[in-house]
Amino acid sequence: MSHLKIKSFEDFKEVFEEIKDKTYAAKLTNDKDVGDFFERLLGKDVDSDQLPDLSEINTELKTGTGKGRTTSFTKTFSGGLTTRKLLYKYGYYSGGIKRLNSTVTTRPNNLGFYLKVKKDHLFLMKNNKELSYWEIGVLIESLAGKMPNLAYIIYEKGKNEVIFKDCTLYKKVNLNNFIKLLEENLIVADLRVREGYIDETCSVRDRGTAFKVNSHTIYDYIFDEKEIV
Repeated sequence: MSHLKIKSFEDFKEVFEEIKDKTYAAKLTNDKDVGDFFERLLGKDVDSDQLPDLSEINTELKTGTGKGRTTSFTKTFSGGLTTRKLLYKYGYYSGGIKRLNSTVTTRPNNLGFYLKVKKDHLFLMKNNKELSYWEIGVLIESLAGKMPNLAYIIYEKGKNEVIFKDCTLYKKVNLNNFIKLLEENLIVADLRVREGYIDETCSVRDRGTAFKVNSHTIYDYIFDEKEIV
């Protein structure tokens, strides 16, 4: 297989053509495992930072029709209550650990949380009270930084094998649609915070709020161009 350094979509398409429809022996559990395996095939060292997976091209892999929410980027609050304060004021106990895992949309959820766009801020709300907020500009910068372009790959997985089937290349992120997608609940926020486990120092573990798209079809609104490979 070529170990071409991927610097453009043309480079990516060239390498993907070598990978496409071939059966690879691998014991992989979930999308993340498959994604890591795929990136190794591309000659990239696996990482988990906030930068694009490849040079200006983020990669995302799903089975079948690609249903299910997918994290676009993560971002902590810009102000208001910190995640620590939210956890201890509104968290719940599960498995002996205090947690606050909650998917939040513009409609109140089972914990009473909801989102509200107000001028240049996105607020986490409860009972008409503004608890915490993100700056819209910071969220848009995070989206553009993580996904300036996207390679969306569908794969099939057997017990000990995987086949990469199709790829859609999305180009030129459209930042103007972000607020509308939030307001229509096509992008949602996942709070993910908990105390440390008992054998830890009980510090608060905050993985950052995950902003997720409800379906890969929403990428048609996030990006201006797409190409089927």
